[in-house]
Amino acid sequence: MKKALMIQLSIPRANPLEYKANVHLAPGYLKAFAMTRCPDWEIEIMPRVYTDCLNVRAVISYICSSGADLVCFSTYLWNIDKTLHIASEVLKIYPSQKILFGGPEVNSDNQTLLADPSFTVGISGEGEIPFVDYLNEKPYDEISGLIYKKDGKIIANPVTACRPPLTVEENPYILNIIETKPDETLFFETIRGCPFRCRFCYYNKLYDNIIHMSEDYIRAMMRKAREGRFTEVFLLDPSFNVQPHFDRILDIIAEENPDNQLEIHTEMRADLLTYNQLERLVELNFKGIEVGLQTTNPKALELMNRTQDLNKLTINTRMLIQKEVNCKVDLIVGLPGDTLEGFKKSCDYVRKYELHQDIQVFQLSVLPGTYFSINSNKYGLEYTHKSPYYVLNLPDFSRKEMKEAFNYASEVFEINFDPVSPSFLATDFTGIEEDRPVFFDSDVYPVHKLLIESFSHPPEKHISELAESCALHFRVKSVYEHIDEILKPLQNLTAMLPFNCFEIIIEAEEMMDPDFLMSLTAAVEINYEHFVNRDIRAFYPDDEQITTRLTVVLPEKCMSERGFPLLSTYAEVYLIVTDLEPLHIEQLLTAGYGLYFKGDMQALIFDFLKHGEMLSDFTLFESYLFEQLKYEAWEDGSRFYWPNQVEI
Repeated sequence: MKKALMIQLSIPRANPLEYKANVHLAPGYLKAFAMTRCPDWEIEIMPRVYTDCLNVRAVISYICSSGADLVCFSTYLWNIDKTLHIASEVLKIYPSQKILFGGPEVNSDNQTLLADPSFTVGISGEGEIPFVDYLNEKPYDEISGLIYKKDGKIIANPVTACRPPLTVEENPYILNIIETKPDETLFFETIRGCPFRCRFCYYNKLYDNIIHMSEDYIRAMMRKAREGRFTEVFLLDPSFNVQPHFDRILDIIAEENPDNQLEIHTEMRADLLTYNQLERLVELNFKGIEVGLQTTNPKALELMNRTQDLNKLTINTRMLIQKEVNCKVDLIVGLPGDTLEGFKKSCDYVRKYELHQDIQVFQLSVLPGTYFSINSNKYGLEYTHKSPYYVLNLPDFSRKEMKEAFNYASEVFEINFDPVSPSFLATDFTGIEEDRPVFFDSDVYPVHKLLIESFSHPPEKHISELAESCALHFRVKSVYEHIDEILKPLQNLTAMLPFNCFEIIIEAEEMMDPDFLMSLTAAVEINYEHFVNRDIRAFYPDDEQITTRLTVVLPEKCMSERGFPLLSTYAEVYLIVTDLEPLHIEQLLTAGYGLYFKGDMQALIFDFLKHGEMLSDFTLFESYLFEQLKYEAWEDGSRFYWPNQVEI
């Protein structure tokens, strides 16, 4: 029996505790389809605690100890860099290891991937049939969509095979072959394929026709969601309402979810909905709809090959919002044919008609394999060839103007594009509510924070346990008593884990000189090409980075020290507050200081801040319980992993 190990790495996040809904649907579909067709193969999907939380060294170790004959990666723009790094490291240990790439990053237009030494073979397009053919050792030149290297050349087979409609018997949820414990949402498709040919999108290149799922399939998926722990269903169709059986599917949803136990979320073309359909969506508990829009500029719409009735879209979206349906409206910065003024008009239109309840503003990603990528010269498109493939310049829309576009959108919609999460200062995790944090079905517990007080052993000892986003919290009397013990592990860990996001917290009883922070910054290895750093370049300077953050925590007495005002040049600075002195706390917050509340008065301080509506990302608590209560007070539905701290 041969073994294939399937891996789908999550979207990297800077926040150590942010839950990643990295549902292993792609590996699940492939495994479900191959199980009965490839009897000589055992197919394992890497556990989510590894793909979602642990660092690259832990993932590499898992692969190397798995005994897999074949390692399969599902690649997306958010994980391609990390995937290639892991593949390269595995090949250094086992040069003969077979590795198969799949996912939307695999296509003949992606020169960055194809040029990488670790890439030798991958599947482009829908994966089920070619995956089975590959496992069954069908000749390479007969496998649909296979891209491989031969004699120093790239051979790309045309995509000729698409699987028949999905069946209940081959659904990964029904077969219980993918992890779902952390999830509240069940994802499934009622169709595969899209009738539209938007030129920024890769999905439409995969299918010539629409593949419809059967009524029995849709019923089975709704029942699976109701019978499980799921609270909502997300229909993955690219345009759910653009199919001939739309009204019939609504009937099925009504029959299978009669008490609206499940919330329904999906993407739709709002301009193509009838009044009766709008009413039905509300009745059937559709709570979230992505309605698109992208732009109101007619020229940009024409060049992207998209038609839409703007007036009808506006009327229908407003009606849904009035019925308390959350409508996500998207605007894209940097579309061919658009300009700064054109983008501003789109923003003004959305604001005027109050469509910005849940506005999303994106930089155009010129995805490999899309029409815009293949024809970039035609449109004068300059873009980065590394993910997320952001457009850099257009003939009538410069890079400087694109950054100005984000600033304008931020002002008009009163939103903050700053992706930096609050500092992770909590060190007391007793008494926290157990119903909200996310757990995995695993006896592996990633370490989200190292609290280093005694220096009894080197922090590097815990490298295999560290989450890919973690905090290193040094708590000392004076940094000058432990300079080497602080700098050396920071230098080692940041060098050994280039795909990690670190928050370095220096909590001291005595003032530290800004020169110390300069030395610390110089000692750490910063991966400016980390996906998280490239992702923020749409609205940040190119030399900005958020993957290695520095936070300083000091007692209030240090405010009188001469170098104190300079500390904020190098780090985020928080003052320790232990007493409830309402006027003083209010004065500190008004002056713009970040505050870290410790000690026995935290509950009273929390109540004071809550009553005065002063809770913020800059009022942080030693007890994580109050961080939980803060999110509850804000009615924030965000979900977080159960925090795991190791004390040294």
